[in-house]
Amino acid sequence: MTNTGNIARRCGLHLLTPNIPVRVPLAFFMEYGQDRHLKYDFSSVPEALSARNEYGDLKVDWHSPLSMVDGYGRHAVWLIQALLREGVEVLIRDSPWTNEQYIPADIRALRGASYTRIPSKIGISFTLGYDPMISSHASLIKIGITQFETTHLPRVHVANINKCDHVIVTSQFGVKMFRDSGVYQPIDVMTPSVDTDYFEYVERVPDGKFKCLMVGGLTPRKNPLGAIRIFQEASNGRDDWKFTIKTRVAAGLKDIMEEAARDPRINVLVSDAHPNEIRDLYGSHDCLIWPSKGEGVGLPPLEAMATGMELVCADNSGMSDYLDKSHAYPIKTSHTESAHGHNLFTDEYVRAYGQVGEWWVPDEEHGIKQLRKCFDNWADGKGLGAKGAAYVREHHTLAHSARDIIRVAEQYV
Repeated sequence: MTNTGNIARRCGLHLLTPNIPVRVPLAFFMEYGQDRHLKYDFSSVPEALSARNEYGDLKVDWHSPLSMVDGYGRHAVWLIQALLREGVEVLIRDSPWTNEQYIPADIRALRGASYTRIPSKIGISFTLGYDPMISSHASLIKIGITQFETTHLPRVHVANINKCDHVIVTSQFGVKMFRDSGVYQPIDVMTPSVDTDYFEYVERVPDGKFKCLMVGGLTPRKNPLGAIRIFQEASNGRDDWKFTIKTRVAAGLKDIMEEAARDPRINVLVSDAHPNEIRDLYGSHDCLIWPSKGEGVGLPPLEAMATGMELVCADNSGMSDYLDKSHAYPIKTSHTESAHGHNLFTDEYVRAYGQVGEWWVPDEEHGIKQLRKCFDNWADGKGLGAKGAAYVREHHTLAHSARDIIRVAEQYV
């Protein structure tokens, strides 16, 4: 065990000098396992860690953000719950990125009960590639679930991921992109999924208005300005078209507000939103517009489809795993452009983590045609929303994701 803090610490009989490894008994972890400054190394006692509990069930450690107001956090919560339903014992370890205000009660209780448990042999981290936690935890077998949204994975991500024993990407395009970027560890794909019980199908009652929506942390990568242009051109100024843009404070917000102010049919909502609020927005709108330039998965399109919304969505990166003209309106790509210099991928980011490659620019003319086609079908009672909801329930449930994770973990039992 090593004290990674900056000052000496007294833990029972042990005085822990910073950065000096100390051999401690296993019981020490049971008492001080919740201390983030203490890093444990079980490699000298591998027999102390097991991948099954006393009943023979698969047991794993889980490391991730847990906040219900961000994509990684809320999806992690749902994945943990899905693994539990599949009979897996999950030991939740702390993450410095967790927002304590938005942890569900069952997850909070499970996390508290895990503090005093010896780690599983198998540790799963669901986090960004630059997060050292993807591999720097106590479990002997390290499985990293991660993603990226351009054509190239930065060098720091690659280095961290290659410290894992196995990596799981969240969509098919990630396999080749990770390989081309230098990841040499085994790679599997986790089926993109959403909570189809939570995002239940909503039968919408027509009220004479075609209500469009875009939700998320709408940075320039999500392309909200492109969505506004597509909406405005497709609608031809019609008063029976409305557009709600729901975002948190993010890069490019000023530009969104300025563009929206020119069109009284566009309403911008700015706040951190619990999934309950997002679910209500899905249920009260007809069509999700999503011309993103790149996604590891793109959860809002899947969530929206699950509720029965029409979907007009860029067909690139992670979104290509679930888009098809039989149940949505895919927007083809016009060209690629460098992701460097936009939003998160600033000069500072590139210097710190490495080159970020390109992302995909949707063809706005095609997006306009697809949104008009969507409206015409919707107005004629021939929308694709019900087909999209059925498709998600057949192919993209949390059980699909959980079973993909279990298949990888079972290889190391």
